This record gives sequence, C-alpha cells and structure tokens, in this order.
Amino acid sequence: MQLYVSLNPTDSGTLSDIESCASDVSRWFIENALLLNPTKTEAVAVGTRHQRLSQVNKSQGVWVAGAHVQFTDAVMLIAATLDSTLSFDKHIVDNKTP
Repeated sequence: MQLYVSLNPTDSGTLSDIESCASDVSRWFIENALLLNPTKTEAVAVGTRHQRLSQVNKSQGVWVAGAHVQFTDAVMLIAATLDSTLSFDKHIVDNKTP
C-alpha cells in the first residue's frame, strides 16, 4: 500500500492529517480482514528544493497502525529509490554498476 497526501508546509496540522488518513486506511484494512504491518511502513516527505520542505517538522514522525514511524530521506518504490527532493541521486549512487 502507498499513501500520498498533499501537504502545505505552513499548515500546522499537516502531520495530524497524515495520521488521520493512515488511521482511516488501517481501519479499512481491519474491516476487510486485512492487516497493515507498521514495521514495513516508511514515511518520506517529498518536495522540490525550492519548496519549503524544510519547514515541515519531520523529527516527530507519524503514528501508523499504533506504531511510531520516523521519516526517512528516501524510500524504495518498486525498483527505484525516491528521495525527498525527487532528484534520483540516491537511486543512481545505490545502483551504479561496478
């Protein structure tokens, strides 16, 4: 499962919006006899270098299915590593051929 939420960095409720959405998804999973595994859950805030991505307080992480999930700088999406600025730098470095 992948969850995408559009955020405004100047909005103080951004992380609570993510947690509310994750809670709704988790509840849907339970109602449909599915489980959301928070130990396999990752969170990344994505934006361009020119956007105010640094204004989003990512230090506290978010709560997903009763577990605390810290933000990371990059996540794997299928076979690509997406970093927080969509530069693909980490993907290129991690996948260089010897």
